Amino acid sequence: EGVGAVRIFTSGRVRGRDEVTGFVPDQQFRYRHLGGLPVRDYEATIDLAAVDGGTEIAWRVTFDPKYPGTGWLVRRSLDGFVQGMVEGLAKHAATG
Repeated sequence: EGVGAVRIFTSGRVRGRDEVTGFVPDQQFRYRHLGGLPVRDYEATIDLAAVDGGTEIAWRVTFDPKYPGTGWLVRRSLDGFVQGMVEGLAKHAATG
């Protein structure tokens, strides 16, 4: 699964499709959202950097809300989703 791969994910009642747009092993992962969320022009970059005792994760997302005035709600939902993903990654890494 490299650049161009389409991944389908489910979180609660939301089912989305993302396309991998960039990948540098152990450094960076980029993707764009193809459908499932009420957004347009969604793009994300996840940068990984080695730090003492672990890895720093910088997950940046840009998007335009599909429905005017709902960007804050979408951002709040995405923040919760990303936080859950990061916590899950940290838990998995800690168990080896």
